[in-house]
Parts: sequence; C-alpha cells; structure tokens
Amino acid sequence: MFRNAKSSKQWDTTEDIVDAEINSKIMKAVDFQVSEMQDPYKAGIYVLARNCYTGRSVWMSPRLPQDPAERGVVLAEARTQLIKRLVSAGVM
Repeated sequence: MFRNAKSSKQWDTTEDIVDAEINSKIMKAVDFQVSEMQDPYKAGIYVLARNCYTGRSVWMSPRLPQDPAERGVVLAEARTQLIKRLVSAGVM
C-alpha cells in the first residue's frame, strides 16, 4: 500500500532527487539478487546485513552452521556469490 508513496521533493535539489532514484534502483537490484540466492548463502547475507545495520555481531540464523569456522566459510562464499551476481547485473 505504501510502497510507491513518495514525500514532497520541494526542498530537494535536482541532484538529491537523482541520487535518491539511483539508490532506489540499486537497492531493488540488490534485494532481487539476494532473494535469488540459495540457503545457507541467502541466510548468511541477511545475517551480515543485520549485523552491519545494528553495529553488533549478535545476530545468527539456524540455517547457518554452528561451528564458527564453517560459518565463516559459508559467509565468505555468500559474499563472493553476491559480488559476482551484482557485477553481472551491472550494479557493481
């Protein structure tokens, strides 16, 4: 219902409006690429994003390995997969 709602842009400069539109398109592309990933890599990206957003390393997912070393390997592979997807989509 509110997805396409936009606030008034009367105080924004032309550059602000263009930057906001570009950021919106980039975020949609990133969201799509992450949603197309398979678990446990998709879960790993979600956990990384949540931890980055909160500034903490407390968020976990039951879809990820409990062993820290194995989890690190999965998270590294998730980052690599996402970077490859974003490069092929022209986002990076």
